[in-house]
Parts: sequence; structure tokens; C-alpha cells
Amino acid sequence: PPGCTFVIANTIVESLKSVSADGKYNLRVLECTMAAIILGKKFNTLPSYDPNNEIITLKQVASMGRDEPDILTATENVLHKEPYTRAQVESVVGKSLEETFGFSLSSNVENNPLRKAIAFGDSHIGYELRKRAMHVYSEASRVRQFAKLCMDTSKTSEEKIESIGALMTASHNSCRD
Repeated sequence: PPGCTFVIANTIVESLKSVSADGKYNLRVLECTMAAIILGKKFNTLPSYDPNNEIITLKQVASMGRDEPDILTATENVLHKEPYTRAQVESVVGKSLEETFGFSLSSNVENNPLRKAIAFGDSHIGYELRKRAMHVYSEASRVRQFAKLCMDTSKTSEEKIESIGALMTASHNSCRD
């Protein structure tokens, strides 16, 4: 909008998310994949899933015939709020997490980031599938709203900037929470 400048900066600071924080970053990747598998199975949109050939994503599930408000509501209805245990995930998916992600129980935890993430999830809070899926889908919605606001000719620059600021705050809060 006129009167507004967006600065996107590369700080050239490298974040080794996949090897730091005891597997927390990779745990989020696993949680998103688990949520996608469960939602895909529930919506009957998941064909056969082979972890050696593909990783199912939340975007793929959403693009299989559900619009934005519908996918948010469906996610709230399908995935429960409390963290899932390993047993709950395996029960819904129909196989072990190791089978789901294509590695064996005997694989070295330290050398396998996904195995490390599962070990972290098992020993800590469990798997927050609903929280991760809701963040992904609500973030995608905010991106679309942001683009729409920038193109909206019915609002003043001040109104646009205020609305964009609210979207950015919501994005930060969703990522943090």
C-alpha cells in the first residue's frame, strides 16, 4: 500500500534447525506429516502412502477438494487438541512410526534426524498434530488475506497497514504458540 515499505532482509545467520534443539524442528516436520496422513485418511483423499517414495503434506491434503474455511473446520473436528501419544498415532495410521517414515527401530537415533525427533516426541509432550496443522492452514490463509489487502482499492493505506499489522501479529502468535 502507498505509505508502506516492506523490508525483507537476509541476515546471513545460519540456523541449524535440523541438528539443534534436541530434534524439535524435525519433530514439527514429523507432526505436520502425521497430521497430513491422518487427515488424508479421514477425508479419503490419501491414496497409498509409501514413505520411500513420498512425504504427504498438509498442502496436498488441503488441495484435494476442500476450500480454506472447510479445511480449518475439518482439522479442528478431526484432530484432537491434546497431544497424541505414539500409540494413538500408530493406531490411526495403522503402522509404527518407524514404518510410516521408512526406517527401522535399530537405526541409530543420533545419525537419523527423524528418528531423533520421534525419540524426542516419545519422551516429552507427545505429538501436537492439531496445533501444527492449524498453524499451517491458518498461515496460508493469512498469506492470501495479506495479498488481497495489498490489492484492495476500497481501503485507505492506513486501514490496509493496520489490517496487515494484525495479520503479522497473528502469524507471530500462531508460530510462537
